[in-house]
Amino acid sequence: TMVDSRDQIAVPDYSIPLPIVSDYPVLMRRPLADGEAPEAFGAGLEVIDNETGKPAQFTAWNQRYVSGDRKYLINSLFDKDEMQFWRTFLDYCRGRQRAFLTPTWRADLVQVGGTDTLVSEIDVEGSEYATLYYGSPTYKHLLFQTDRGDIPVVVTDVLNNGISTKIYFNAPVDTSLTGAVISRISYLMLCRLGSDTVTLTHENTYSTIELTLRAVQG
Repeated sequence: TMVDSRDQIAVPDYSIPLPIVSDYPVLMRRPLADGEAPEAFGAGLEVIDNETGKPAQFTAWNQRYVSGDRKYLINSLFDKDEMQFWRTFLDYCRGRQRAFLTPTWRADLVQVGGTDTLVSEIDVEGSEYATLYYGSPTYKHLLFQTDRGDIPVVVTDVLNNGISTKIYFNAPVDTSLTGAVISRISYLMLCRLGSDTVTLTHENTYSTIELTLRAVQG
């Protein structure tokens, strides 16, 4: 039986619901390898102080912000819902206008001790999250990568113990973290697109989309 290729690439007109955390849509898609997703870190603008003649740092950030390009693979031939997801997501973003959440997919925090977690709290190494990051709306959400899937949580409070930090959080109401094995804790950063332009490239059996992310303060 011959299959008309036009039937395979036909795209229906419908929207894919976006996952929501704290009223923000979540871009829960993994970019291609790190080499395809470079990120730059900045801490503000350095200028010369007119009174002292020395460099001075001016920034609204108390921590480094993240910006950079990311490339995602879209199985456009066999998964038309994935292409529709990106249409829905980009329609929501409206260029650089609207904020969303997306994981770094890095091991940003390291759990103290074992790999299990309690229902609403977890201990992580160091005090940096409590002293530098928790105060920013950009870093009030985390992603737990577990044996039960990727679980976003909202941080509600922290306790700085000096060599470690206890993080209190709210997990989705339909998720149980008791006894879950956590393999990685990533920041679920508040971002906007860094440009009004994205690049969509169509190959024979797949597509790629390239966009720029820019962390925001909320």
